[in-house]
Amino acid sequence: VNFNYFLTSGYAANDISGIPSVGKVSGTPELDGSLSTAKALYVVVPNAKTRLKPGEKLIVFGDGGPIREKNSGFNKRFIKNLAILKVREGEGRRYLTDVLTSYDDIPLGSPVKLYSGEKEIWNKAQVAKEFPTKTIKCFVAGGERGRDNWNQTDYVILTVGTKQGVVEGLIFQLWEVPWNKNVKLDGTARGFAKVFYAGSSYSLARIQEGSDSIFNGFEAVYNP
Repeated sequence: VNFNYFLTSGYAANDISGIPSVGKVSGTPELDGSLSTAKALYVVVPNAKTRLKPGEKLIVFGDGGPIREKNSGFNKRFIKNLAILKVREGEGRRYLTDVLTSYDDIPLGSPVKLYSGEKEIWNKAQVAKEFPTKTIKCFVAGGERGRDNWNQTDYVILTVGTKQGVVEGLIFQLWEVPWNKNVKLDGTARGFAKVFYAGSSYSLARIQEGSDSIFNGFEAVYNP
């Protein structure tokens, strides 16, 4: 998994307002007014103290709706990076930016964060950490939006993070576990997923080659 894979993966947060931003998308200089196809966008910053430099890269991000998992009670918001911008020039609180890459539709008012901050988060995730010596059990909460299952090389969101001892590099075995009212039945192993980013209460993991289709609610188990 490289930085670009991390950038294009969705992630989880309690609320989008809790994610540090430096401004919002306020429009485009282009005549048709479509933000999603625009080659340039305006970004407005909250005050004069927030200054962006020409050449500085920014990331537009948005709220993709709830992400829930019933077995664990996991309930967060799905956050997705929508585009990468590069500052061309600025005057007052408004900056003109060029769209370098667009991943999804960009609603007016979408928040913007620093690309350098995202790179810093990724670099910290690359530092080798000691693996836990205890078993960790959790569940698959979801993956890329608009789908009900995910396959090898896709990412999934797991319902545990650093608070539960997860670090980058852990490999979880994924189990389809049928339930009935009275007894928990034996599960069927469906594959493996390797954690490439651990947040405080969730993790991002890439489904490994040879795995079957993975669904929300599958159990994920790390055994030391």
